[in-house]
Amino acid sequence: MNNGFWTRRRWLARLSFSFLIIAGWLFWTGYQGGVNHTLSPGRSTLCYVAGFMALSLFFMGTRERHRGD
Repeated sequence: MNNGFWTRRRWLARLSFSFLIIAGWLFWTGYQGGVNHTLSPGRSTLCYVAGFMALSLFFMGTRERHRGD
């Protein structure tokens, strides 16, 4: 398996924890925007969708990091 510097596997594994932090921030922003009415409902939903996308990238990166070759 090619595991060079520019491969997707390497960068997903390396940045997986960063995606978790971004997902948490997006979920918090969407929640606070909905509670305080500082965001419209559409933007709050968009924060949740982006948070779930970042969370899925975290899970993909964790799987690549712990994959045995």
